Amino acid sequence: MTNRILLIGIFIFAAACGGDAPAAFNGDGGGTDGDTDSDTDSDTDSDTDSDTDSDTDSDTDSDTDSDTDTDTTQNCSDALVSYDFETVSDLFTHGAVTMSEDPWEREDLSVLPAGTTCRGGSGKCWVTAVGTSTSQNYEDCTDAELLSPVLDISDCASASNNLGLRFWHIYRLEEEFGGTYYDGAAVQLSGDGGSTWEDVSVTPPYQGTMDGNYTGCSGTPTIDGHEVWSDTIPSNNWTQVMIPIVPSLRTDQFRIRFLFGTDQGITDEGWYIDDVELFLN
Repeated sequence: MTNRILLIGIFIFAAACGGDAPAAFNGDGGGTDGDTDSDTDSDTDSDTDSDTDSDTDSDTDSDTDSDTDTDTTQNCSDALVSYDFETVSDLFTHGAVTMSEDPWEREDLSVLPAGTTCRGGSGKCWVTAVGTSTSQNYEDCTDAELLSPVLDISDCASASNNLGLRFWHIYRLEEEFGGTYYDGAAVQLSGDGGSTWEDVSVTPPYQGTMDGNYTGCSGTPTIDGHEVWSDTIPSNNWTQVMIPIVPSLRTDQFRIRFLFGTDQGITDEGWYIDDVELFLN
């Protein structure tokens, strides 16, 4: 009886003070409320933080990848060069390789054979020497190279960059004889400044394999045994050549070589090169 009176007094006191009854008299309610608040807060915080972190990471990764791709492409674009050969500052060089004759000259319309002009009908382009003013053909027994300056294209090393070389040319060389080519022209690329050279895939394709086993010249031309353009260009006009540049050659020592070789026999007008450039496609 005394205990009941005491308990009733405690409830009346608590009600009068506007408070809650002691936890011991709320049954499981007090514990449940505490667990629910704690669990809800924890779950909400955890979910929110996780979602936010995930979204942030995803956005950051996406932005970083996008920025990296953009930067890489931009840097590669900055490395691209083009040459129209209108000025001597193009820095192309030339010389004989194994034999003494070097036919390369940078010429203009005034000295080219009748009916032939540099691309576009004017300006300058590289040609194999037009010989004497009467014959206007290249010389016998030539083995010579036209070289680009050393170029830094290392910013284009990513395989995602579809880097290529293109240029315009026209050629009229000795006709093939029984399926054999004695005069020829080819392009090679280097990734080590010209210490070594690689044959490349070209479009339009080469016409055949060069036979450089000459008996009337002082040596064997470098182009011997390589695929070459020869005879007369099928279109009989200026044609653009496209060459992919593989990632292994995209270095800070990239170089282009235009290689030309002839035997001791028949000659013709020669090989003309104009508007050389690197590009992304």
